[in-house]
Amino acid sequence: MKSIPQFWDDTIVPTLVDYIRIPAKSPHFDKDWAKNGHIEAAVTLAADWCRKHPVEGMQLEIVRLPKRTPVLFIEVPATKGAEKCGTVLLYGHLDKQPEMTGWAEGTGPWIPVIKDGKLYGRGGADDGYAVFASIAALKVLQQEKKPHARTVILIECCEESGSVDLPAYLEALAPRVGAPALVVGLDSGCGNYEQLWGTRSLRGRAGVESLTRFSPHHEVCMAGSTLEKVRSEALRLTQAERAELAHSLVGSLDGPADTDAESAWDEEILRRLGEIDAGTAELIDREELRRRMKARMSRA
Repeated sequence: MKSIPQFWDDTIVPTLVDYIRIPAKSPHFDKDWAKNGHIEAAVTLAADWCRKHPVEGMQLEIVRLPKRTPVLFIEVPATKGAEKCGTVLLYGHLDKQPEMTGWAEGTGPWIPVIKDGKLYGRGGADDGYAVFASIAALKVLQQEKKPHARTVILIECCEESGSVDLPAYLEALAPRVGAPALVVGLDSGCGNYEQLWGTRSLRGRAGVESLTRFSPHHEVCMAGSTLEKVRSEALRLTQAERAELAHSLVGSLDGPADTDAESAWDEEILRRLGEIDAGTAELIDREELRRRMKARMSRA
């Protein structure tokens, strides 16, 4: 094997370019995902690459449960002397978020573009790289005769839809996975490209606390990525759940409740109801109300 940077540039980047071209949107954003075949194309692309660049002892299978997105499942045995080190589970996903907006001219979600040494396009960093990085790491360990534990690579295709298919696969594959001693989720973020970053919580909250303490610039960067993640997750909710969330968010912008104003409105409502019951109130229908409101607004 070449050095990791050369192996990455020569072997992995071209495959990521092909992967970006596949509109493998998560099932929440593509209800006809099975019929359209984009998720199948993505998982097949990754599996074919792994078979072309295998690590010693690797066993690969595309596991399929009825009416669920597929899972790429790879097992690599421990090297000699590391058999008692337990199992390391490496996790990633191949499904993608939808197109969204705001792409620069000449770029797009399914248009891979390499600029200033960086690859742009939907899914390359979230999270298509995961399986390729996992295999590359194992290959270099074996090449340098370094020991490694038994490793299981599990790549799902439903993460951007809340991983609704994952529990069924974890249950079905539990006898083969075993009890992992370490789980590494290759689906986080980074603050720069000069060093390796890691987070100890799923959404990186610990990292955000540390970064904001020392760097206002990183606070802005992480706040932006957090907002985008929250927005994406909110859009996965049902219509009723989104309405309830929107009501709560709008209410949070009003500030503390004015109890005096609320009491005054309660009294005014009761007064008007009393006039209606007594027959002294002037009642108008909806169309007349709209006419008067439009007239008042036009005079404003």
